[in-house]
Amino acid sequence: MGGAGQLELFARSRNASVGSLALCEIALADGKIPEWVCLIPAGKKIHAADGREFANTDPAAIVAAFDETPVDLPIDWEHASELKAPDGDQAPAAGWISEMEVRDGAVWGKVSWTPSGQESLASRAYRYLSPAFIRNKAGKVLKIVSAALTNQPALDMLPALAREGSNQDPSQEKTMDPKLLALLGLAADATPEAILAAVTKMKTESLAAANLTAETAKKVADAEAALATARSTPPLDKFVPRADFDIALARAKTLEDEKVTSAKKAHDDAAAAEVDAALKAGKIVPASKDFYVSTCATVEGLAKFRDFVKTAPVIGDPSKLEGAKPPTTGDPAASDEALAIAKRCGVTKERYLEACKAA
Repeated sequence: MGGAGQLELFARSRNASVGSLALCEIALADGKIPEWVCLIPAGKKIHAADGREFANTDPAAIVAAFDETPVDLPIDWEHASELKAPDGDQAPAAGWISEMEVRDGAVWGKVSWTPSGQESLASRAYRYLSPAFIRNKAGKVLKIVSAALTNQPALDMLPALAREGSNQDPSQEKTMDPKLLALLGLAADATPEAILAAVTKMKTESLAAANLTAETAKKVADAEAALATARSTPPLDKFVPRADFDIALARAKTLEDEKVTSAKKAHDDAAAAEVDAALKAGKIVPASKDFYVSTCATVEGLAKFRDFVKTAPVIGDPSKLEGAKPPTTGDPAASDEALAIAKRCGVTKERYLEACKAA
């Protein structure tokens, strides 16, 4: 895929950006140029020399993305496909990647080398392979778009991070993006050493900021813990200790029980009075007194009994004996009934009268 195709693919993913590594050394076995080369190492954290990290967490997806590409991917020199070709400069290929596969989590590519590419490797003019790939913001590698022979590790933050070969004509050397230099606080003619120093300083400051952030986070966590402790102690104007609450609850229950007992006694007294009144009025008979008392045990029962008494007929005249006292004449002999009973019992009148006086 050329530069234009890579830029088009990048534009389709807001979360993606292009990166490159120079970590895969091309090993020559018995002086032979290898047909298969490692493109992306295995691992969740792949460290670039400038401190950035990438992740190869789904190598099968990277291979699948390549399989969907209709053309072979180029291996050039110093990422010319990504740096020069967009400006219309030539970007000849040192080889072509025609197949990809996963080996122990790493992504390998099968390469058909051009004569110029074979010469660069055989002469050891170039030793490292740097893939250019699309990644998301989290650093996960999504797709390989090209690769390059290079002798420089990833030092700066260009879209493709390998520099052009040092044997190139200085007048033809591609300069760094002025905007990036401005972000680093450097002039447009900054030397590679100055750029490296600026990146190293930025990395150091980033690590310091990360440590400060961790310290601040700890202080925030401590403050939140203290606040939680304070909140766990309720204010006494709104809450009371459990022991005091239990005592108050017991007292309230005692008062409630006394109230219920008093109300029941008052109800029972009223019911008894209503039944006695009905008995005296001849509305009920003594034999049914207990029945009516139990009927009046509830408020509803008492109300129904009162309604019943209002309309019930008199079924027995009052005996008029309730509370009546026996007649007193001063002479016990005046009671013929008493003398007759005493006589039947074999008691004489005189003895009976003496017994009455003694009583």
